[in-house]
Amino acid sequence: MIHISSNPHLLQKGRQQHEKASFRRPFFLPWLMLAFLFMGQAAAPLTSLPQTPYSMLRLQPDGQSLALIPDPTVQGMINQVQSSTLYNYVAGLSGEQSVTIGGAPFTLYTRSTTAAAYIEKATQYAYEHFQSLGLAVSYHTWQYSSGQRRNVAAEQPGSDPNCLYLLTAHLDDTSPTPNSQAPGADDNASGATGVLVAADILSRYQFTCTLRYVLFTGEEQGLLGSEGVRPGRGGERRPYPGRAKPGYDRLQHPRLAGDY
Repeated sequence: MIHISSNPHLLQKGRQQHEKASFRRPFFLPWLMLAFLFMGQAAAPLTSLPQTPYSMLRLQPDGQSLALIPDPTVQGMINQVQSSTLYNYVAGLSGEQSVTIGGAPFTLYTRSTTAAAYIEKATQYAYEHFQSLGLAVSYHTWQYSSGQRRNVAAEQPGSDPNCLYLLTAHLDDTSPTPNSQAPGADDNASGATGVLVAADILSRYQFTCTLRYVLFTGEEQGLLGSEGVRPGRGGERRPYPGRAKPGYDRLQHPRLAGDY
């Protein structure tokens, strides 16, 4: 769980404070447990691993109870999750510390879709992060009242072209002063961090299914980024298609709906 509060009593001098000491691995598990779904046969880049069940049930000595034995590959993924990484990503996205964008330090005081310069920098930050992992990255633009905005998508190809999973979150945020100060640590730097860390770890493995990591903008204005990009049948707008769409609006709230 990521305990990052947006409660008024934790607002100090207009800044949203987030707590450093309470990142815990168990609530990151929904992301990596998805490896069971698209795993097929997973392999580390330099090591071939045998195809194994995602878990095994073993009868205990009392002859009655069963023990769940974790799949070692998935357990290895989970073990790579570090609370310090989660903290630093959320701190950078929420403006608590500067991040490097385009080779220079920059502070994301807001990620509101209405703040064109800041949301552009936030999407550039995500783009460069995915690019550093060796993923194919692209911007998906959509029309906003004051001009165009963009989502960020990175793709990790699998061996089956007919199998696609999306791991998504919205990158934007809002506040009473969205154009100047909107830290959005909980909603939704934590969810965006979930996607970034999932990409950090899962990009080191090979999967049967293609993985697409997507960070949307325009969510706070009504899911505009996810609905405004890809035309569906008959020309109507629809969310990104995929076999499953795990998404987060705050890291402790997993969803399997395609509404991001």
